Amino acid sequence: CWLLLLLSITSLIKQISSKNKMGNTERPTTETLSLFKSVLIGSADYIYSAFTFVLRFVLWRDPSFFGKGWGRLEIVENEKDKLRDRILQNSLQGIYLDTIGHLKLQLKRKDEKGDNRGYSPDICVLQSSFPSPLSSVLQPKSCGVCHIEMVLPSANVESSLAVKLNDRDSQEEVTVRPSELNIEAMVVLLPATAEDGFAQRRELAAILAKQYGWASISIMAPFYGKRRPVGQDGCFIDNVADFLLQSLAIMQEASAIVAWSQSQTNWGQGSLPVCLSGFSWGGAMTGASAIINCVSAVNPDKVAAVPYAGSATPAIFVDGLLQSSIHWEKLITKDRGVDETISYLRDLLTEFHSRSLEQALVDSKCKNKIGSVHCVNFLHDHFVTRGYSQELFYLLKQNCQEHEARRSWISGGHVLAFLSKKHHQIKAIHKAMTVVLHK
Repeated sequence: CWLLLLLSITSLIKQISSKNKMGNTERPTTETLSLFKSVLIGSADYIYSAFTFVLRFVLWRDPSFFGKGWGRLEIVENEKDKLRDRILQNSLQGIYLDTIGHLKLQLKRKDEKGDNRGYSPDICVLQSSFPSPLSSVLQPKSCGVCHIEMVLPSANVESSLAVKLNDRDSQEEVTVRPSELNIEAMVVLLPATAEDGFAQRRELAAILAKQYGWASISIMAPFYGKRRPVGQDGCFIDNVADFLLQSLAIMQEASAIVAWSQSQTNWGQGSLPVCLSGFSWGGAMTGASAIINCVSAVNPDKVAAVPYAGSATPAIFVDGLLQSSIHWEKLITKDRGVDETISYLRDLLTEFHSRSLEQALVDSKCKNKIGSVHCVNFLHDHFVTRGYSQELFYLLKQNCQEHEARRSWISGGHVLAFLSKKHHQIKAIHKAMTVVLHK
């Protein structure tokens, strides 16, 4: 506790000193106190990091990312080049629509353990699956199947389906057609690191359904939940290649969902507004998917993006607090020492920067831009540093319609961001969605 207090005071002094050097020698007491509060709250990131570091040794035998080394990096490079080529050829929309095809939705009244908490009568919960655009390279085969959950207000379903929905004790399997649903706006919720199922995002989806009448689709990430390979320790992906394939897959799966949703002619009066949003890694994937949607969406003008505490690059794994989660010993080779390994991994992760997708858009001479962006960042986030979050905003701003890119800075750090999702993330989604609803 003393160490954390010292870190907080040191950080505060550095920031006040930097302001003084810029000529701002007098700062109001309230602003100084606000800054100190933000630094202090942000120090909770250190506490959480230390706690999870100890907890991993209690719960898992080999509790680190990349415990089996580098993996199939040549496959990753091939898939990255394939995505770039498809952006240049403007062929992604057709590929994504063919991938999903005619999606069959199954009505859910409770989870697989028989728990019906979160399945309230005023919302309708539907689940389905389809082959990932990267199904041919995701191993095992179960990892290549993308599982999704849709949540919408019960009032937005046809009367015949509403009767079956209200029968909470029924064991009957009910298949739902998209044409039986009345959807005016869709939010696509991407998962954070280690988010196995849908429970956390179902809470956000229920708020969006009850307060605004909007539908939501949550995506289960490769290597998590039903898509987790046998033998993988929790969320700790075995190798670097699979970690990168996970990101390449989820950003395209989200883009495929947007294209499919906007292709439903009876939704949104034929022009459905869609908002992408996710927390932490989900925020990073929101940004990447938003850039892809400039070429893959049926109507990019009607697409909004809300990265919540997100980053422009997975290099935060090396530069932030997450570096303690990496099994460095498994990555070091005879030809590459500790410093060289850290530098090589940072360079490799940087290649998967959202900037590379943006450059592909420039090379394709694509003129499309998404309709709205609202980035939410935290002043003293020690997992996603300010430089990476600022870079994500500037990249999205370049690919957003003029004057429709906004950013919010909030006191605190990553832990507070997680705890306040129901307020800050929902608020930002509402603002961004409102913009595209009126286009």
